Amino acid sequence: MQIPLSLPSLPARLLHPYALLLFPAMLLILFVLIRVSFVRVDWLAQHKSRRKKSFMLASRALMLLMLVIAFADPVIEREVLTRGDPHLTLMVDHSSSMGVFDFNSVAFTDSLKKSIPVVSRSLADGNTSPIGDSIIAGMTGNDNLLVVTDGRTTDGKELADVIALAAALNATVNGLELEPSSPDAAVSIIGPRTTLEDVESEFTVRVDAVGPVRYSLRATVDGRAVLEEESDKSEVFPLEQGFSEGQHKIVAEITAADHFSENNVFYKTVRVEPKPKILFVTHKDDSTPLLELLKQLYTVEVKAIVPALSQLTGYGAIILDDMDAASIDTDALSAYLDNGNGLLVIGGKNSFNNAYKYSVFGTLLPVAVGSAKAKDKRDVNIIMVIDISGSTGVSFSQQSINSVEDVEKALAVSILRDLRHEDRIGVVAFNTEAYTVSDLRMMSDEEKDELTENIKSLVFGGGTIIEEGIKTAMKMLLNQRGSNNIILISDGLSGNPAWDDLAAAKAAGYR
Repeated sequence: MQIPLSLPSLPARLLHPYALLLFPAMLLILFVLIRVSFVRVDWLAQHKSRRKKSFMLASRALMLLMLVIAFADPVIEREVLTRGDPHLTLMVDHSSSMGVFDFNSVAFTDSLKKSIPVVSRSLADGNTSPIGDSIIAGMTGNDNLLVVTDGRTTDGKELADVIALAAALNATVNGLELEPSSPDAAVSIIGPRTTLEDVESEFTVRVDAVGPVRYSLRATVDGRAVLEEESDKSEVFPLEQGFSEGQHKIVAEITAADHFSENNVFYKTVRVEPKPKILFVTHKDDSTPLLELLKQLYTVEVKAIVPALSQLTGYGAIILDDMDAASIDTDALSAYLDNGNGLLVIGGKNSFNNAYKYSVFGTLLPVAVGSAKAKDKRDVNIIMVIDISGSTGVSFSQQSINSVEDVEKALAVSILRDLRHEDRIGVVAFNTEAYTVSDLRMMSDEEKDELTENIKSLVFGGGTIIEEGIKTAMKMLLNQRGSNNIILISDGLSGNPAWDDLAAAKAAGYR
C-alpha cells in the first residue's frame, strides 16, 4: 500500500529572475508612447484625453508586469514522500564450512522480523555450496536480498555472474560480515591434470586461513617430500615438478589446531603422457634455437628430406625449415595432411618467394606467396583546421592541469613535425570566423619552425562555428592535385553543427 504524504506548500520561485529587469525599461517606453503627444492639439482635447491615457498606462503596465512575470517562469515546488512495501529475503548458508562462525540464524531472523517482513531461505547444506545457483533461484526481480555466507562456492555459478544478473533484475544483494569464532585452515592444489613427461609443470599449493591459526605444510609427490613450509596466514606456495610417463599422486597436508580436520589434506592425480613425436626437416647442419626449444617439449627426429608416406606414421606434425620445393614430396605431404596431421613451414632464402610461388607445394599452404608493391607517390595536401573559440580554454579533464587549448596546440605542432618535406601544409584557425594562418605550400624546416611559433601564439576566444573553418579549408584545397586532407582539431562544441559541411567535404574527395 502506498501512502502519499504532502509537505506544506512552499513559496514560489523564479527560474529566470533576470527577466524582471525588462519591466522598468518596458514601462518607460510605454509611458513615453502614451503620455507624450507627437502632434499639437488644443488644451480642452488634451485635458479630456488625460484620464483616458492614465487608465491606459495603468492597464498596459499591469499587462506588461504579468507578461514579464511569465517570462521569469514562476514555479511552486512540492515534495511528495511515498512509502513503499518493504520486505527482505534472508538467504543463509548452512553448509559445513559455516561451522567456524558463531551465527544463530533463527535468532537473527526473529530480530529482523520485528522491524521488517522477512522471508528466510537456505543457500546450501552439508558439504556442497552452490551459493550462486541458490541466489539466482531466490531472485524474482526488485528484490532486497541479505546473504549470510562465508563465500566458499563448491560448484554452480560464480558470484560475479550472480551480481550482474541481480543488477539486470533490479535486485539488491547485500552481505553480512561475519567474525570467525573458531580458527581454521584449508589446503588445496591448483594445477594441470595432464602434462608431458620430463616437462616442468607449474602447480600452486594454496592455504586459506580463517582466524589466528598456525600451521605446518608438507607436500609430497609419489611419497617424496617436495615442499615444507610454516605460516600463520593465508598463503600461496609455488611448486614446479617434472614427471615420468604414467600416473602420479601429489599430496598436500597441513598440521594445525583448527576447527575442521577434513580440509587439512588434499590429493591430486596427474596423468603424464609421452612427448609427441614430430619430424624436423632441414638441410642445415647446425642446430637452431627453435630446434633446441622443440626438443624440450617434443620427441624430435631430424631428417634432410621428407620420407615416403609409409614412413610418416607416428609423427604428430612435420616442420619444414627453409626447404626448397624440389626436395619436398608434395603427394606424401598432401596425404599426410588429409589424415588430420599438422605442418609448419619456416621461411628462408630457399623457400616461399624463391621456390614456392609457382610450385605445386605452394598450393598446400594457406597463404599466398608474394611481396607488397609500392604505392604510387602522389602529392599530399593537408589543411589543419584549429578551433580557437573560447570554449577551448577550459581544463582538458578533471585530472589534467592543461586546457583544451594547450592540447590542440600540441596536436597541431606534433602533426606539423611529422610531415615530410614534400607534403604541402596549410593552417586555418576559426571561432565565429575563419582566419588563414598559413597558405597551402611545401615548407622547409625553418618555415615549419616559424609556423610552429605562429600556432603557439594563437589567441583563443569568441564563439564556435566549425563550418566556417571547413569551408575555408575546402576553398584552399579546390583544384589541388593529389591527396587532399582536412584535419579538424576542435573540442566539438559548436553553436552551429557542421555535419552537412563535413559530408560535403567527404563527398568532394577530402579526407
